[in-house]
Amino acid sequence: MILSPEHIAVVDRLDERTRLASSDLHNSSPLASYPDPMLGHVFGDMSFTLVDILQAAVLTQTHVLLVGDTGTAKTDVLRMVSTAAFGDQWFLLRLNPHLDEQTFADIDYKRLYSDTDEGSIRDCVRPCALLDNPLLVLDEVNRTPAALTNILLGYMDGTIELKFGIKKEVGHFYTSGEGQPRRYNLIWGTMNDGGEFEGTFGMDRALRNRFTLTIPLDSCRPTNEDIANVLLRRTGRAHIPRMPSMLDEVITLSDRLERLPMDDLSCLYLLYLANLDCCPHTPGGFKKRPQSPEVCMRSKCRVFKQADGFCAYASSMGLRVGIFLKRAATGLAALRAARTLRHVKNACAGSEAAAGDTVDALQNFAGCREHGEGLRAAVATRYLSHLTTSIDEIMALLPMATSGKRCLVDEFVVKRHGGDNWQALRHYGRETYSWMEAFFRDNSAIFADLQGGNGAIDRLRERLAHAEKFTDPFIRHVLEPFLDKIESSRPPEHIEADMARRKAIGAVVSLVTTAAMPGRTVGAS
Repeated sequence: MILSPEHIAVVDRLDERTRLASSDLHNSSPLASYPDPMLGHVFGDMSFTLVDILQAAVLTQTHVLLVGDTGTAKTDVLRMVSTAAFGDQWFLLRLNPHLDEQTFADIDYKRLYSDTDEGSIRDCVRPCALLDNPLLVLDEVNRTPAALTNILLGYMDGTIELKFGIKKEVGHFYTSGEGQPRRYNLIWGTMNDGGEFEGTFGMDRALRNRFTLTIPLDSCRPTNEDIANVLLRRTGRAHIPRMPSMLDEVITLSDRLERLPMDDLSCLYLLYLANLDCCPHTPGGFKKRPQSPEVCMRSKCRVFKQADGFCAYASSMGLRVGIFLKRAATGLAALRAARTLRHVKNACAGSEAAAGDTVDALQNFAGCREHGEGLRAAVATRYLSHLTTSIDEIMALLPMATSGKRCLVDEFVVKRHGGDNWQALRHYGRETYSWMEAFFRDNSAIFADLQGGNGAIDRLRERLAHAEKFTDPFIRHVLEPFLDKIESSRPPEHIEADMARRKAIGAVVSLVTTAAMPGRTVGAS
């Protein structure tokens, strides 16, 4: 069990404090909605708002960029969640075109040029809030002057580099439960949408890619009820109550979440997306960015026709994005678990008559006939023992993780979605998932043979080579290398390696023999 009830209590406490800190923020529009994989049939869908996504980011050290028009509460919402999680242990830096490197560190220049003082140049950088806090909020990132872009790039990777060879690691340093030195370093940013603001610059692509999640506030506009609440209840700037820091609890939970496994479907989908640039009809076998639809049409590619040309516009999101998307999804899984177990607690606290079918469903899930607190404990134990990051967490965060990452050609966003990048990226997730699903479903017989290890490798290769569907990148760059490794292993000298590789293939292709694939509906609403 990776997460215990005590860890879930920390998530609940963070959520409660965040609700209190953000009581003056009225934005209830969901960024994602999906059912719990284990108890969704009991409690239905749950929705996650902007504040929820930021809580998940706190738990996983996920860099987030909020993009929107001026006056859309970008900075306010970051202040609220920062205060809820870290009290006063965070720093806000308002960027402007006149900043220099002295802003980023308190450098003792007198000591730097002294002939008498001994010590390293690094000692001339004095501790300051910007370097040592666990969270830095960069307000209006697109006002960063070009001279400071490289400093910010290093900062987001955990090291600040200044003149005279001065380098210093940034963030909050601590010792893990295993006695290892660790660091908590979280960066959030805001950016005004559009280039009509004085003193703004085009944002460096490498800097933007350092933000794991980019959330356009147009994608979660306040509802009419939210707007009415703001107008009727607010008389000025949002009030944010002062709170003590939860840093130690957050760090403990963040370390635990690094070990939370993903379900097989999530692993497979991320692996599939990483190979999306592979194409047998292009020179070198890889798509060129941006891919031209005309190239695909001239190749008479069957996949191009089946996907209505979409594959010509879609590219891999890259390994960096996949790695950090996986980490961010664990935080959303923790929030989902806490919310589900809260529903369980409320159901078990009610009378049997009032709970009705809900209690029966929970008893069936836990495999017991307990009631009340006994049932709650039994459900929580079984639930947390089987908790993994699900495909729904991956799909919910995918539009935010791919925003600004050049996964789609602009022509597609304009032609198919009227310039709505958010809807285009959701299309990207649904379409690529359906490709993977169809690929495994249509070729399940071959994978069943492969999993069973029956027949010669040469016969399997022949079947793979002649299957119509195997122009798909997954077969060329994932399964064929597995075959190569199996074929290179010869018993008895390499019997253990051979068994390990067969097991690896089995873990991948066993999905097609279960009910998880066919007809599975995924994706944020």
